[in-house]
Amino acid sequence: MTTPHTDPEVELLKAAFDHYAPVPEHLAEMLMIGYHITTIESRLARLVEDSLVDGVATVRAGEPGVRFLSFEDDVMSIELEIDDRPMMVTGHIQTDVSGRLTLETPDGPSDVEVADDGGFSFTLHTQAPFRLRFDDGSGIPIVTEWMTP
Repeated sequence: MTTPHTDPEVELLKAAFDHYAPVPEHLAEMLMIGYHITTIESRLARLVEDSLVDGVATVRAGEPGVRFLSFEDDVMSIELEIDDRPMMVTGHIQTDVSGRLTLETPDGPSDVEVADDGGFSFTLHTQAPFRLRFDDGSGIPIVTEWMTP
């Protein structure tokens, strides 16, 4: 079986195009970038707020801190509140499309049950990084960046 790089018909067509209608180098580069963009396995939701970065993490007298994060994409937004003891994460997903929310950790994925109003919560069992994945069935899920509690 031949591969696309050694298929004689493909090589013949490539030679004909190169001779009669060469593709300008800058256009070929743009086409390759477009190809790579359409073959990505997921889209990264934008981090639009992080209370640790913005300096507004709350610390109540003698109580642990709470971190607030907000992620957005064209399809959905996720608000998270991470309480560092007992490592409880509560959040809300806002979207007009149905889908599945998954918690991803180095130990593997697990489904997150989302209420009808978009609310959810889960407990983290380690300080390991985690991210959330929203799969709306389009073939390209949306993920948050990896974060640590």
